[in-house]
Amino acid sequence: MINDKWIIMRENVVKRTVRQNNYQTKNCINKSAMKISFNYIIYFILFLCLSCSSSAQKSNTSPKVNSEAYAKKLSTLLSHTVNEISVDSASQLLKSIFLDSRSEKEYKVSHIQGALFAEYNLLAINVNALKNVDKNTPIIVYCSVGYRSEKTAEKLLKMGFTKVYNLYGGLFEWSNNNKPMVDENNNPTKKIHAYNESWGQWITSGEKVF
Repeated sequence: MINDKWIIMRENVVKRTVRQNNYQTKNCINKSAMKISFNYIIYFILFLCLSCSSSAQKSNTSPKVNSEAYAKKLSTLLSHTVNEISVDSASQLLKSIFLDSRSEKEYKVSHIQGALFAEYNLLAINVNALKNVDKNTPIIVYCSVGYRSEKTAEKLLKMGFTKVYNLYGGLFEWSNNNKPMVDENNNPTKKIHAYNESWGQWITSGEKVF
């Protein structure tokens, strides 16, 4: 009898031990599964954030120009610190204010009709033409290729103007797309100041003037 009771007690202890081990094992498995699930959630959130960031970068790409070589030149020449607008888009906004940031000599050869003259180095003086302009008025700034106009646009933003755009590719790309220009007498012209022979290579349509 004693032996039988001892055997039964020993079996009960073994069963309890097995149940406890099973419970601990399941508990560990559940914790591991929760940890793995949590890690997957974190990775998934990071993936979504990276995807959104990538999409945002793609949506902020610069406008296109006709020449791939010119596009490469612009991508490294410009800092892309201001909003950029394509020639086609700008040509649909002729009621906006156009600001020519080239030299007076360049401006007299040809410019976009109605464009105000505000030479880059003299912006502080010539920008007086904008003193009565509402700060929310769209302003499209241009030069030959976009470098001087980008710097001018940066200054305008610091002055409080909110809708400032740099004409991507400048007047060169405007001419390359056969958009209308006028001379100092407001007569239509195909002439365009090429700045110098090196920069003039990017003009593919229009009569170059040096």
